[in-house]
Amino acid sequence: MKHYQTKKEMIYQSIKEKIYDGHYRPGEKIVIARIAKEYDCSDIPVREALSLLESDKLIAFKPHVGAIVSHLSLDEIENIFNVRKVLEGYATALATDHLKDEDIHKLEKILSTADEAYNEHDYTNFNKLNNEFHMTIYNKSHNDILVQLIEDLWKNANRYDSVFEKNDTYIQQSIEEHYAILKLLKEKNSTSAQEKMLKHMERVGSEIKKISKKSFDQLTSLREM
Repeated sequence: MKHYQTKKEMIYQSIKEKIYDGHYRPGEKIVIARIAKEYDCSDIPVREALSLLESDKLIAFKPHVGAIVSHLSLDEIENIFNVRKVLEGYATALATDHLKDEDIHKLEKILSTADEAYNEHDYTNFNKLNNEFHMTIYNKSHNDILVQLIEDLWKNANRYDSVFEKNDTYIQQSIEEHYAILKLLKEKNSTSAQEKMLKHMERVGSEIKKISKKSFDQLTSLREM
């Protein structure tokens, strides 16, 4: 039986998805009147939806300002990646024995295309191909719950600055690590593949935390001017 969504639920899901896909950026104001007009409703379901989003820590209410899309704190970013590295390492280990020749060929093609994107400084496409590389592996873990947990954590990616944008030194190392992971997968070395993915994700988390700290420091400086 199909569940009927109330206006509150529709608005909640819509804003949540827009935060996750980067349509609403951290620090951006959510205008209640504009949302109410979009959904042809009163302010009440909008405020109720925003209250749910506040519980999810996706927005915060600021005095004299209203609802603002929340920034992930440095501690939250660290916590996300502490969980991600464990889950993604485990998914890699599980996937190792399930990867077939056509899967390996697909991963090789993704990395080759990613090389081209990097050489063309197409950071948006490189990011997309990076996601495809990782999820192609994890989807072969044969554990749907694990994959869903990983995907849910990945939804936070648009809530912090891109780790790839004009970050060529980092990208070069990331490419090397991807090829090293692929080599271990080809060798069916699940233990080493898991360890390599863990270290890879640790470096991703450290880089994102460094970039985010720089953004926070810049934002603080602007507020103090």
